[in-house]
Amino acid sequence: MTKKTATAATKKEELQTFLFYLDDNQEEFIDNLTAQGYNLDYSLDTLPELERYIQGKGEQIAWKNKAESAATLRLPIWSYIGETFRQTFGGGWLVSLDDSDSVNYGQWVIKGFDTVGVEFDPLGILQGYLLRGKPGALARALEAHVNAIPLDLSHLPEED
Repeated sequence: MTKKTATAATKKEELQTFLFYLDDNQEEFIDNLTAQGYNLDYSLDTLPELERYIQGKGEQIAWKNKAESAATLRLPIWSYIGETFRQTFGGGWLVSLDDSDSVNYGQWVIKGFDTVGVEFDPLGILQGYLLRGKPGALARALEAHVNAIPLDLSHLPEED
């Protein structure tokens, strides 16, 4: 078994573990936020509530915060973003392994929601939001993936 194959198998196994616990972890996350006065139900309409929660956490979950505690706080957030996308637009979780040159390679993404093969990377969406933090950005990011227009690069010369 090559290193690349072993890594792919490991990534797939890690994803299966994540998915096994996803429902319970999300239920706990939503219950905790409900107790704090937030309303989350996996609809696009509740993404402003999630943004309000994120803004309230500030430096505790900032992308530049590399502490394990920050990563632990970010996990249910990007999982919620992913599940909101999946439940709204379809598709399923998988490990991106189609193109080793892809920025998503080896990441957990949602795919199968369109006919083009676009991958939705909820962690990347959260990263972008944490770095820029513009109101309404989460919903816009989700909708942009569904209405993606493939780039036609056929007019560009190819490298040899």
